[in-house]
Amino acid sequence: MKFLAEPSACRIGVLFPAAGALSRSVAALLSELEIPHYDSIGHLIAPTLDDLAWQAWLQLQENNRLNPLLDFLSTFEDNARLLGSLTLEKIENALRRAYRQILIDDIAVLREYCAQYSAPAVAARLAEVRFLPAAAIFPKFIRQTLEIFAELGWEDRKTELERLSRDWSGKIDSSFSRRSYLRWLREILSKPTRSRDRCGDQPYSRVHLLSFTEAEGQEWSHLILTGLNEGAWPPSNNESDFVRDDEIDALNRRIKVLNRRAIVQGRHGEGQWSVKEGKTLCLGSIERRQLALRQMANLMESAEEGLGITATLFTESTPRRIANPSEFFTRLYFNLHGKALSQTALEAMEEQTRQWVEKSDFLDRKARDVAVVTQTRIAYDERRAEKRATEFEFALRAPLIEPISLSASEFERLFKSPALIWMKSFLGVEADNLDAEQWDLAVGIWVHEWLREIVDHASAEGFGKLGPELRDRVERAATTFRDEIATMLKRCDRVLPDWWNSTWSNAFYISNCFAGHVAATKGWPYAATEWSLRVSPAIQINGTDELRLRGRTDLILAKEDPTTTKFTDQDLWVVDYKTGKRKNLRSSQWRSEEEVRNGVLKQLLKGDGVQVALYALALGQLGAKNVGISLLARGLDLSTPQLELPQIACHDQVWRELSGMEKSGVFGMRGAIRSEFNFTGAYPLATLAVDYDVLEAKWALTHPAFATQSEEEP
Repeated sequence: MKFLAEPSACRIGVLFPAAGALSRSVAALLSELEIPHYDSIGHLIAPTLDDLAWQAWLQLQENNRLNPLLDFLSTFEDNARLLGSLTLEKIENALRRAYRQILIDDIAVLREYCAQYSAPAVAARLAEVRFLPAAAIFPKFIRQTLEIFAELGWEDRKTELERLSRDWSGKIDSSFSRRSYLRWLREILSKPTRSRDRCGDQPYSRVHLLSFTEAEGQEWSHLILTGLNEGAWPPSNNESDFVRDDEIDALNRRIKVLNRRAIVQGRHGEGQWSVKEGKTLCLGSIERRQLALRQMANLMESAEEGLGITATLFTESTPRRIANPSEFFTRLYFNLHGKALSQTALEAMEEQTRQWVEKSDFLDRKARDVAVVTQTRIAYDERRAEKRATEFEFALRAPLIEPISLSASEFERLFKSPALIWMKSFLGVEADNLDAEQWDLAVGIWVHEWLREIVDHASAEGFGKLGPELRDRVERAATTFRDEIATMLKRCDRVLPDWWNSTWSNAFYISNCFAGHVAATKGWPYAATEWSLRVSPAIQINGTDELRLRGRTDLILAKEDPTTTKFTDQDLWVVDYKTGKRKNLRSSQWRSEEEVRNGVLKQLLKGDGVQVALYALALGQLGAKNVGISLLARGLDLSTPQLELPQIACHDQVWRELSGMEKSGVFGMRGAIRSEFNFTGAYPLATLAVDYDVLEAKWALTHPAFATQSEEEP
């Protein structure tokens, strides 16, 4: 601003090391003050939906997998060309189910599985998605790409590709990989677009924003050199990963020759070295830094009237981390003041600059709309206030007219990640990336499927007699599944991966052990697998509250064959499979009934055993006289039920609180967003973390029945 006020200011250059937050902020400030300028750096504009679809298509062609396919279908505007009458949601659900079943995300394999087993209509639509070959000659790649562009309606890209490859593509007859071709295609058709504000698009204005390299060789009345911090400018040119600086120096010495052809002395004196004919110098990190410093000196000499230099006190990425000034900045300070630059001097200059900015009348900014900022502050304070959860932390303002219904597994997760369940139930969003837990999920699905064979005439709503030789039945089911997948892969010209065989072996071992434990039970000849709770009434709690429940029980054992869905006076034993490592629901240290009661309550409040406990409550609601409860996992057996129904039904306060959460929609937040020690689940929406102690205090105030006497941070 001071330079602009001077009569001699005919051309002012504001120079930046590179495009970044600093150049964008300066351009925005000049536009806000309505000062005409030319922003040659500009800023990248947000990609359009068509640009996103193009990038997703490139990724899909390079990686023919499920997630890239779904990304492309979700960003492609005219997806009716590919999907026909099917919706994207239906196709995504079908493909994700298929992936969970076979644990292979190759699109060709998923298409074959859908065509043969689950969704032939989806498989037919997937056949409309074309892929480039893994390797081909250049004309073939071009021809197939043009055909795909025509099918997708990308006429502009089709025309541009035809123009760029018209005269020379046929001359390349060697074959190369699809990856190399896609990299070339991305380079010629993916052009980042930079934009600038209307006020910053004035090339004949006095103020210019540009990089150091662009400013060299031009005439300037005033220059402002910004970002003179170590590593920013001069740029930090480290040694090459391939050739060290001393090796580069040795190479350069080999090609130097003394200039013996000169007959007169030049302006540089005598004894100059030159490079051998047909050779050139290789620049190392030292030479590149010297050139940058020489460039800086040339720029300073080009400023005729005034020069300003700046450096930032803190880094952009970490605002509280000190950013050291560059050697060039330090040397200039020493030449001007005759003393070394210290941290105290830097802070003093920063304070002086800040006070000057605050006192400058011409920097008074226009009044901003502070409503958004104020609302953000309100939300920030509300989430950290020691009181019940409000609408700012995964809770509804008013109770629901019709209570929701959660599954038994979701009730168990409520105690550890209530925010994730709330977003799924009320917003319909959940994290797309399930790769972190997909293997464990597939093992669980396979184990459950194979263990269905232990019951004669198994159905989702009926009981049957436990068959003989349970281990052999499970082995036949597992082997048949593996052979079907191997045959399907062979039709797709694929082989069964080693990692898949390893995962299958793990699942088979678990299911074989579980079948052995079930076979060892005595006096429980009848069983139901995957028994649905769809027909079960809501669980009544003290005759006033009710708990709505969805889900399927893994295994119910019975002493007598239940003839209906009413279990009046029946003795039942509900078993929940856990393919991971789990503890017994009943600790060996519990001696008295009081210890059992307190121990079970602590387990429930941590979310352990909630799922199988709810199954037992549902069976008790249907009239069962005695209901045993057990987890079946590695290291656990079925010698006797681990808990009985009265030992979990007595904790009315827990079940009433869960019922209240279904009615009110007030969940709150608990647990770490990201844990260093275990898998916590990904948040589908951007969520700021809150301190653990604050979350625990709010959890106790929001759900008093879940309050524990002492908790330790995980």
